[in-house]
Amino acid sequence: MALSAACGLSVAAALCGLVPFWGVYEILQATTDGDSPADPHAVLGWAAAVAAALIGRHLCAALSTGLAHRVGFDILHAVRAALIAKTQRLPLGFFLDRPVGRLSHVFQEQVEILELFFSHQLPDMVAALAAPLLCLTVMALIDWRLAVAALGILPLAWAGNAWMMRGHGPRIGAYFGLIRTINAEAVQFIQGMELVRSFTVRGGAGSGLGGRLVDAIEAFRRFALEWQTRWLPGWSLYAVGAGTAPLFVAPLGLWLHGRGELEAPAFLAALLLSGLLGPPLQKVTIYGELYQRVRKAEEAIAAILDAPEPPVSVTGSEPVREGRAFAVAFDAVSFDHGGKPALREVSFTAPAGGITALVGPSGAGKSTAAHLVGRFWDVGEGAIRIGGADIRTIPPERLKAMVSFVFQDSTLFNGSVLDNLRMGRPDADRETVAAAARAARCHDLIAALPEGYDTPVGEGGARFSGGERQRIAIARAILKDAPILILDEPTAFADAENEALIQEALSGLMAGRTAIVIAHRLDSVRHADRIVVMEDGRVAAAGRHDDLMAACPLYRDLTDRQAEVLRWRLPGTQSDVRSGFEQEA
Repeated sequence: MALSAACGLSVAAALCGLVPFWGVYEILQATTDGDSPADPHAVLGWAAAVAAALIGRHLCAALSTGLAHRVGFDILHAVRAALIAKTQRLPLGFFLDRPVGRLSHVFQEQVEILELFFSHQLPDMVAALAAPLLCLTVMALIDWRLAVAALGILPLAWAGNAWMMRGHGPRIGAYFGLIRTINAEAVQFIQGMELVRSFTVRGGAGSGLGGRLVDAIEAFRRFALEWQTRWLPGWSLYAVGAGTAPLFVAPLGLWLHGRGELEAPAFLAALLLSGLLGPPLQKVTIYGELYQRVRKAEEAIAAILDAPEPPVSVTGSEPVREGRAFAVAFDAVSFDHGGKPALREVSFTAPAGGITALVGPSGAGKSTAAHLVGRFWDVGEGAIRIGGADIRTIPPERLKAMVSFVFQDSTLFNGSVLDNLRMGRPDADRETVAAAARAARCHDLIAALPEGYDTPVGEGGARFSGGERQRIAIARAILKDAPILILDEPTAFADAENEALIQEALSGLMAGRTAIVIAHRLDSVRHADRIVVMEDGRVAAAGRHDDLMAACPLYRDLTDRQAEVLRWRLPGTQSDVRSGFEQEA
C-alpha cells in the first residue's frame, strides 16, 4: 500500500509539473485575445493554479521519497531477516561449498540493490513512464496533430534502444560475476594479509593473493570499458532520438499557424511541452538497465531462500539413549561431493561413550565422514544412525542439540567472551559458564582480561592466540553439553603449552560422551576405543592400535612415517625429546 502511494505521489508530482505549461497557455490566451479584454479573475486564478502546482510538485515528490524510503528499509529488513532465518535451516555443507565473498555479496550489496530500487528508482521510474503520456495528453488537448507529430521520435529512439540493449542480459550476469570475484579475492587478501606481507618480496600487491585481487579489479575495469564502448553509440542515438521532438513539432506548428489553424500561444505551449518528452524517456532506459540488475539480485537472493532444506522423515523413531551418550553407526554410506566420489560403502560404529578415531592419508574422506554426522550434507546411499535412528528422521534442531563440533581453527564472533561461550546455551548463568571455562582450562585466561568475561574478543577472536581460541571453543562445547562430540584435529595449530592444556580440557569434555576424533597425529589417538583407517573414501580397517599394527599395512606405514617425521631434527642439532613411538620402542 505504501509503495503504491509512493508511486502515485510520484506521478502526481509529474502531473503538477505540467500544470504551469497549461496555465501559461491559458494566461496567454486570455491576454493576447484582441477582441475582448482579459478577465483579471481568470488570469489570477490560473496564476494561483500555477503557484499551487509548483508547491504541490515538490510536496508530492517529498512525500513520495519519504514513503518509498520507508518501504525500502522495510524490504531491506525483511529480506535480510529471511536470509538469516533461512541460513539457520540450511545444511552446513551449503556454506562449505560456496565462497564467503559470494555469500557476503548477496547479504550486503545485492540486498542493498533492492533497497535502492524501491527507495529511489521505482517511484522515479513510474513517474518517468507516466510523464511522457501526461505530456502527450496535454499536447493533444491543445492540438492533437502536434501530439501525433511528437511521436516522430519513436523510430529513432527505438533503433537506439535496440542497439544499446543488444546482449545486455548476459553482460549484467557477467557484471555481477566479476563483482563476486572481487569480493571473494578481497576477503582472501585481507584474511591472508600475514601471508601476503611475509611472502611478497618483489612485485608488491601484484603477486600472490594481492595479485589475484589486482587482476580481478583490472578484469572488471576492462569489462566496464568494453561494455561502455559497445553501449555508447546506441545510447547516443537513443538520446538524440528521444530529445528531438521539437524538431517534429515546430515545422508542423509553424505551417498550421501560417494557415491560421493554430494560435501562437497554443503553438508555444505545445513546443515547450514537446521538449519535456526527452528527459523522462532517457530515464526510462536508464531505469530499465537498473531493473536488470535488480532481477539478477533477486535471482541471487532467491537462490539462497529457495535452497532445499534437509528433509525430515515423519516415519522415523527417536534415538535410543545409551547412558549419557548415543552410538553412531555408518551403514554402507556412499556420498559424492562436487561430482566426485568422496565416500564408498563406509561402515563402522562409534560406540556410545567411547572414543573413535578416523585416521588415514589426506583426502581419505575423514572430515567428510565426520561432517555427515552433523548432516552438513545428506548421504547418497546407505544411512547414518544415532542411537539406532536414521539422522534423516531426526528434526534438525534436535540433531544440532545432540552434536557438538570442535574444528581445527575455531571461530569466535565479534562480541564478548561471555556471548561466545553462551552460543550453545544462551540461558546459562555466569557461574555455569565459569565452571565450563575452568573445565576447559581457560578461566584464568579470561579472568585476567580487562573486563573479564565481558571483554570483547575482537573480530575473529583476534585478541587470542589459536590455542587460546581452541580452549574457549572447548568451553563452549562443554557448556552445550551435547552427547556426541566431533573433534577435527583440535590441537593442530596449538603450541606445546596450549596443546597440553587443550588435551586436559578434551579429556574432561570427552568423558561419558561419544567422541569421533579426526586425527593426523596418530600418537594422540593410539589409546582410542576404536580406530577406523580410511583410504580413498573407504574403510581399510578398524580396530585397536595393537591389532591394526599387526594386521593393517596402511596403518603400520602411516605410523612408521609419522615416527620418522617426529624423529627429524635440524641438521647439526640434538634433541632429547622423543615421540610416543620412540619411547615405546
